[in-house]
Amino acid sequence: MGFNFGGFMGGMAEGIHEGIEKEEERINMLADKAFDQYTQDYRDNKAKREAARKAAEAYMFQLKDAGYDTSSLFDNPEKLVDYMEVR
Repeated sequence: MGFNFGGFMGGMAEGIHEGIEKEEERINMLADKAFDQYTQDYRDNKAKREAARKAAEAYMFQLKDAGYDTSSLFDNPEKLVDYMEVR
């Protein structure tokens, strides 16, 4: 009885192909998880920025009501947000 080299190579190629497919699925799953985490982090950071912006605007209106000149703050509210984050 002889050795079927073609069958051996076919089986080996099939095994390699299955391994590659499994690795590809694993990589796609990891990429999906990473993208989901990025999206969630982006939403969380956006909500924090929005809350800081609203707080800065409320603070600017309080300053204006108290009689302070806030014209330069209204031009660039991010300046005030940065100031409030330092405090």
